[in-house]
Parts: sequence; structure tokens; C-alpha cells
Amino acid sequence: MMEDILITELMTEFQFESPKQYKVKAFVLDLPFLQLKEGSKTNICGLCMLDWVCESLKKFETKIISVEDKNFDIYKELAKHVEDEDYDIVLFSSTPLVEEKYILEVLDYAQTKKLDMCKLPKGFIFRTNALKKGAFYLTSEPQFLDKSLFFNVVDTQSLESAMHVLNNRILSKLQQSGVCIVDKNTTFVDATVVIDAGVTVSPFNIIKGTSRIKSGTILKEFNNIENCKIGENCVIQFSNLKNTVIQDNKNVGPFENITKKG
Repeated sequence: MMEDILITELMTEFQFESPKQYKVKAFVLDLPFLQLKEGSKTNICGLCMLDWVCESLKKFETKIISVEDKNFDIYKELAKHVEDEDYDIVLFSSTPLVEEKYILEVLDYAQTKKLDMCKLPKGFIFRTNALKKGAFYLTSEPQFLDKSLFFNVVDTQSLESAMHVLNNRILSKLQQSGVCIVDKNTTFVDATVVIDAGVTVSPFNIIKGTSRIKSGTILKEFNNIENCKIGENCVIQFSNLKNTVIQDNKNVGPFENITKKG
């Protein structure tokens, strides 16, 4: 009987209701059971894995729950932390690819369908009252949800795959903002880097940390730049720069190595 209900729920299309005010709280379960030395603190494109997950929940009050036991009872533990909110979102620290817009979409789905629980590929959305009572059905995942967004990073191989996806997202956003990225396949930029519109980034550039590059600057091939401030209308080529400031209208390289203690 329950299977019939799940199939009907899965196949039914829905219309979003008019926006309403819902009180929502988010939880991130921080998992230590990963084959990564630094676990959820592992750096991916300038942010730790846990921070990427929290970024998708920035619209909500978010609490991180450290999981110490593999036999952790999710429902009982969450029930200790919920209060008077309408819904609770639960994600895992090992899913750095999840994006805010999709979390909001599935939250709308759960509200519109009046679900006590909505299962995600890696996570859940609960109606708080149902969670407190421990009375809810295990529903199927929304059919429209892209499962790849909940890609689970547990080892170096999956970490490399996630890094590729996140770097591509960063570069795409830069392109949309007016930065010329000549070759996305050979360019790496941290999420913490700021690049102004009108900058050209040639192939084989690595830009990391808190670097800031201003408009009109051209990064030619083969630069490694970390925690640097580069002014307007500069040309940098085949150079290694770290913790330094390059003033406006300067040419650097080729074969410059400028490193200052951070």
C-alpha cells in the first residue's frame, strides 16, 4: 500500500503555491567517517567542504552537528535540536556540490505537497512537528531533483571530481560577470578570489587565496598567483607571485618569482 502511495507522489506534477512565510532551520551533519585526512575541513577551491554545504543554506539559521558514532540515530538526535520552526532541512558535510537554488526548490515542493518528510539523495526535509513526534512516512525523492548535486565526497578520487565541478562553476560565474576566461580546462581559480570585469585570463593560470585582480589586467600563460593584489591594466606572464602587491599599469615577467612572507 505504501509503495502505491510513493509511486503516485513521485509521478504527480505540482504547482508552487503563492509564497508564504515559513520558519526554517537547517542542520548539517558533520561526518568524521571519511577517507580524507582533514575530513569535512578538506579544502576545495578555497573553501572547506563543510563551508560549501553551509553556503547552500545561508538563507537559514544553520546548526552543525558533529557525528561521533556510525550508528548515530538521525531522527532522535535532530529531535533534540528542533524548536518552533515549521520545517527543518538536513544535509551532510560530505556533499559540497549542493546549491542553494535547488534546496529552495525542494523546500517549496515539500511545503506545497504538505509532506511530513521529503527524502533527498543525501539529506532530508522534515516538518518539525512530525519530527518531534517521530511520526512520518519515508517518502520517495522528488523526481525533478538532480542527484548529482548530492555527490558524496569520501576519498581523494571523489574529491578530485568535486573540485573539477566547483572550479567550473567558479569560472562560469566569472565569465558571466565579464571576465574573459580563455580556456576553462587549464584555469584554476579559488572561490575566495575576486576578479573584476574586463580582466583576461589566458590558459594555464592558477589563482588562489585572497587574490584581487582589477579591470584591464591581462594574465598571460603560466602564472601562479596566491594572495596577491594586482592593479588595473597590468600584464603578468609566466610568473610566480605570492603575498605581494602589483601597482597599476605594471608589466611582470616572464620568469618573475616574487614572494613575500604572509
